[in-house]
Amino acid sequence: MSELSKLFYKMQKLSNEISDNKHRFDELIEEKYGYHYSDKDLDEIIDCVDYGHGRMTFQEFSRIMRENKDD
Repeated sequence: MSELSKLFYKMQKLSNEISDNKHRFDELIEEKYGYHYSDKDLDEIIDCVDYGHGRMTFQEFSRIMRENKDD
């Protein structure tokens, strides 16, 4: 098996894992906060979670989500 085909299958597997994890993550944040961060266009979270840009701790994520929750 060539290096290219190995990477193809690895990427395919990782993409499926990411998709499964993203779906579950979205369910859990909707349960906990009552909304999804993309509904409020929270760019800092979108950049980090959806696109892997920047660094954010879970505490920062949670603070931003709490601050933007409708009362």
